[in-house]
This record gives sequence, structure tokens and C-alpha cells, in this order.
Amino acid sequence: MARPSNRIDEELVCIDSVCHVLESTLGLVVGTPARVEPGKDPPDFWVQVDNVDTPVEVTSIIQRAAFRHHARQMAKTLKERALDARVLSGTYLLKFRRFPPVPHPRRKCDQPMYDAGLDYITDTANLDEEIEQVIFAESSKQIVLRKFSPFGATVEEILTNTEWAFESQENTRDLIDVAAQAKIEKLSKTGHSPRDTILALYDAYAFLSFDEIAECTADLLSLQAFAAVYWASAFAGRNNFIYPDQPGRDGGFITSTIAEWRGANSLPSEGKT
Repeated sequence: MARPSNRIDEELVCIDSVCHVLESTLGLVVGTPARVEPGKDPPDFWVQVDNVDTPVEVTSIIQRAAFRHHARQMAKTLKERALDARVLSGTYLLKFRRFPPVPHPRRKCDQPMYDAGLDYITDTANLDEEIEQVIFAESSKQIVLRKFSPFGATVEEILTNTEWAFESQENTRDLIDVAAQAKIEKLSKTGHSPRDTILALYDAYAFLSFDEIAECTADLLSLQAFAAVYWASAFAGRNNFIYPDQPGRDGGFITSTIAEWRGANSLPSEGKT
């Protein structure tokens, strides 16, 4: 047996999961996926399903590690600028609610957010603690700065999405909606119809169950634009049959224009809820 690669190729893991459910759960005849060269026009794969060439687009949804990296970078930048200005006195918490876009420290259009943060730190330097200051808000997505303590001289990032399961579902729903809309635009620009395409969603951290994902995305119009939407939701005990050097994943179709596909999955009962 081939040993799993140290580097996980999310697209190969996801397409194997899709084909596994189509073949093993739905009993369809599925050909070997043909991967489109990276950088070329979509789709990511072509898969023959019951003698019909079907485009499949794969997108990764939850990149919490990457998001935390950018959040930490913003906190570090604010700390460094406040130290350079000699105004940092106390401990400040930089809170990120529902995955807002994180401003880049070198992007000109993002500088007003950094300026607002530095102004708040300057204004509260001599206070023990202060009410929080919203430095970015769009719908329910926010970046908030608050002086937490008069002690120390630092700015720390806080990702509030990890505090409540409901918040996690809402965050994931938002990310899925954004990703689906981006895929619709990308496909349309290259002459492909989302209505003929399977959208395969890959959650790198798998912190929500299949049923939770199906429930929180049930009313998303962006998902209804696709022929089917697949959620590769959990690492499986099985091998990756198509790409043996990659891990296997279970998952299922959270929505589809084909009634028989809807809800079809390879998850054990305990993995669904």
C-alpha cells in the first residue's frame, strides 16, 4: 500500500470523496476524474457520471489557520505602530467576529482601519480600561479593539467564532456563500454553467457535522445555482481509492437538483450529527 503523502492535496482528497459517494452510495458508473491543469480555466475536474461528462469545482472553505495568521499579523502591526509612536500602555484585545476581511498592513485602502486602531490606543493610553471601538463593520462581520487591562504593552488577537457552536455555523454559512458566489462568477466568465456543475466544498478542519452544514446552508440561493453541492466533511477510516498517497474523506451531497442525490453520503451514523 502506498504511504500517504505528507502534503495533503485538498482537490485530490475532495474529488475522491465525491466519486466514492457517487459510485458506492448512489450506485452510479463513475469514470476516473480528469484533472484540469492548475491555472487553466475552470472546472477543476471533469468526471464521467453515467456516461455524462460532468464538471466539478473544488473549493476550500474553512482555512482557520490562515485566517488566524492574518489576524495575528494585524495585531502585531498595531502593536509595533503603537510602540513606535510611544503610546502603547496596557493590554488590548483585537476581536474578529464572523470572519471579516482582514486589512493588509501595506495596502493603501486598508490604512484607515490601522489609523483608527492607533487613534483608539492613543486616546486610551492613560485609562485603566475602555469600551470597545469598532474599527470595521460590514453586516454582522466586525473587527473590534478594546483595552482590556492597564498592565503590559501588547495587542492580542481574539477569534470569537470559536466561542459558540451557533457562531461557528453562521461563520461557515457565510464563508460557503462567499465561495459559491465567487465560483458562479468564475464559471460564468469562462462560459460554463453552474447549473451543470458539481460544487465540492472542502473543510480542512471539519469542525461541523454533515447535518449541521446541511441545516445552516438550506436557504442559500448561491448553492441552488449548482447542479449539486458536495461537502467533504470528515476524514475516513477508508483509503483514498483514486489517489492512494492521499488520505480518504467521507462526505455527502447537501443539496442537488437530482432528488436521489440529495443527502446521499458515506458517513457513518455517528458522523452525521
